[in-house]
Amino acid sequence: MIKLGDKARDKVSGFAGIVTAKTEWLNIRFQINAQKPKGSKPAAKWFDENQIVRIGGGIKGTKKEHTGGARHARPQRSDPGRV
Repeated sequence: MIKLGDKARDKVSGFAGIVTAKTEWLNIRFQINAQKPKGSKPAAKWFDENQIVRIGGGIKGTKKEHTGGARHARPQRSDPGRV
């Protein structure tokens, strides 16, 4: 199973890099970003799920940050002994 952040390679063209995006329609497609783009060749390409193979773990330990969605606010107390 391929996940975002994994290293992957296209079986047909040999294009390899880090999986950076995923779309799900009637089929599943992944975007692979080349780690070292060469000249004028594109740095990223899209491939069908059954056309790529995982070649290793890629990016690990990504920091999850709050992105601005809804969240519950807790009231702050100035005196911890107060109920």
